[in-house]
Amino acid sequence: MTKLASFPNNPRRVVLFGLAAGAAQMAGCGGGGGGLAGIGSGGTGSFTTGVITGLGSIIVNGVRYSDDTAEKIALDDSTARALIPGMVVAIEGSAVTPSTTGGLPTATAYRIVYGSEWKGPVSSVDVPNKRFVILNQGVDVLSSTAIVGSVNQLANLIAGTHYVEVYGFVDPATSRLQASFIEVKTEQPSAYKLSGQISNIDTVNRTAQFGTSGSLIAINWDSSARLPDGFSASSNGNFVRLVFDAARVSGSNYPVTRIRLPSSPLSDLSRHADYEAEIEGTVTSFTSVTVFSVNGIPVNAANAISTGGRLQAGSRLEVKGRIENAQMLATRIEIKSAQSDESEDFEFHGSIVSSASGSFTLRPKNASDSTRDQSFTYDGNTEFDDGLTSASLTVGVRRYEVKAVRSGAGFLATVIKLDD
Repeated sequence: MTKLASFPNNPRRVVLFGLAAGAAQMAGCGGGGGGLAGIGSGGTGSFTTGVITGLGSIIVNGVRYSDDTAEKIALDDSTARALIPGMVVAIEGSAVTPSTTGGLPTATAYRIVYGSEWKGPVSSVDVPNKRFVILNQGVDVLSSTAIVGSVNQLANLIAGTHYVEVYGFVDPATSRLQASFIEVKTEQPSAYKLSGQISNIDTVNRTAQFGTSGSLIAINWDSSARLPDGFSASSNGNFVRLVFDAARVSGSNYPVTRIRLPSSPLSDLSRHADYEAEIEGTVTSFTSVTVFSVNGIPVNAANAISTGGRLQAGSRLEVKGRIENAQMLATRIEIKSAQSDESEDFEFHGSIVSSASGSFTLRPKNASDSTRDQSFTYDGNTEFDDGLTSASLTVGVRRYEVKAVRSGAGFLATVIKLDD
């Protein structure tokens, strides 16, 4: 079941995905893609935020979540669509069961909430530097970034013609979005949106600035705009989410219809007493290296082991630990480079629906139609296990496990074997 979540009609849904209600979205460590080791077992449930890095059912932060009966909620005005790799999600689920076959640990998802960060018109494209601009804000495209829709290559993105909806995470220090998933369309959406830092708030004249040096835009709103409680000059420097009426945005005029502040997604979880958890995102408030928030989630790092660079406001982190009493008790923290273009490993489980020389299409396990089909190529470096060969890639007979990396509009298979 897929629903469109709206604000503020359902506070529970707002809370569950508070990380996207005003904070930077996350890039996941993936199934075998590096980072921390994934969510452990032992709690009464699990909570995770990250990028989908595999299907069959869905794989996030190294755990295969069965999504057969999960409630799927599209945040705000995000496009309702099938869950596919690259999309950013928050999952509340059962306790994690360790694998006994050498595969990934598993869990059952109760709720899956997904949402994009930015949406708007493409105004410029810089192919050599792998970036483009929407609403005067820069988007960085990584080797692992998925581009789908009207075009599937950055080189084919056209300023003035294409509109994009972008998943990923924002670096507040630079007001740049590192994209994990980009959907391209030629039709203008009814609303644009941005998330990042707000400053110079003037509630009398209803104006403010958004972004950082080099990307600043002057925003304005009228009496009908929906503002957060207590919104005032004291909100300067906060991370916010803005929604614009697309029909009224013109030149340097950016009329805002809604402004939201980040909130913690933990306080109203239905089963939040003792959760194993892994989150990845940006530090949105900072008191000290042991007291801070990631995407609005309060973190107590007093007993955590930290690796990487300097921990400060705006740092991109991967945090592993437990959720107790509406806070994250961190045991491990990895500080990441926001501009890292690491190769991401993806993992798929399912049956082949078509096959040709050097390529095949796989339908993920439990998918009922073609909306989540994935195309793969393979070459002389692809490893075939379990006695398989290219001739073994038969349609509809077997279930396969495929590990892959991004390649053009699809994936290049690195390992193909029989599914456990």
